[in-house]
Amino acid sequence: MKSPIEISNGRDSVKIYQVTSRGRSFFQLSYCRAGLRERRTFSDKDAAKREAKTILCQLASNAVTVQEAVSTTDIESLVAARSALNGIPLPLHLVVEGFAGAMRDMGMPEDPMASLHRAVAFYVKHHPAGSARVKLVQMTQRYIEWRKRIGLSNARVNSVSVAMRAMLSRFSPNDTDLPAGREVAA
Repeated sequence: MKSPIEISNGRDSVKIYQVTSRGRSFFQLSYCRAGLRERRTFSDKDAAKREAKTILCQLASNAVTVQEAVSTTDIESLVAARSALNGIPLPLHLVVEGFAGAMRDMGMPEDPMASLHRAVAFYVKHHPAGSARVKLVQMTQRYIEWRKRIGLSNARVNSVSVAMRAMLSRFSPNDTDLPAGREVAA
């Protein structure tokens, strides 16, 4: 077998091999379409070259391979996804990336949708919408006031107050507005 003749359009190429079998010589085209190798056989070299050029034109005009083409099912899924996102101002690819990331984070559960709904329900239960954010200093003051209301001794209330001031100075250094020691007890 001689070296093949290669005809290319810069992106794709078609090779023409001259093959001899049972004493007859013929020309075989070899090229890839949609990731699959295809071959065609011609008895005439000029006919093989013409067909190679035709195939290159087809490959060039079909920039998207068959494997990359959008199927009818893909189009139906796209329409359904856009409809489901009605009112949510996020591009579809971000939603899909977020969902895929959540599935990976959850270890690819057997029932992905049910698992996602349970995770969201848990989050919503523990982070209700519209609940006010409270600074740590306000929360600690409320806690101390509650301790007073339930009738704990001044010593216990002061003990909590000292612990809360220490916590505030560690985690919220700008918000150490708790009253000092004896002033908390009433």
